[in-house]
Amino acid sequence: MTEAPAPPAERVDRELLRIAFILVLGTFMATLDATIVSVGLDRLTEEFDASVAEIQWVSSAYLLAVVAAVPASGWLAGRFGGRRVWLAAIGVFLVGSVLCALAWSATSLIVFRVIQGL
Repeated sequence: MTEAPAPPAERVDRELLRIAFILVLGTFMATLDATIVSVGLDRLTEEFDASVAEIQWVSSAYLLAVVAAVPASGWLAGRFGGRRVWLAAIGVFLVGSVLCALAWSATSLIVFRVIQGL
């Protein structure tokens, strides 16, 4: 009994690979950002001379902003297109990241993390 040869593996379209890479990269940036802040909470309390409870809002504010933005993302993608919304989201995230790097107090860092999360 002989088996039929397996069909040749279908090639994945280059455009699909490019889109997948971009989506994974954006998700990786957000995950890395959350991890970095979690690791640096002690340093942030020292740097901004703030309490642990106040600095924990840096992470909490970011997560709350992300959760608030998720329901709107589907509507925005339907209204303006997925590509435009994705690029705008990455742009807002990058602007928020720069603002976080320039934060002068715990309060400013919390506000900038909200921008980053949106």
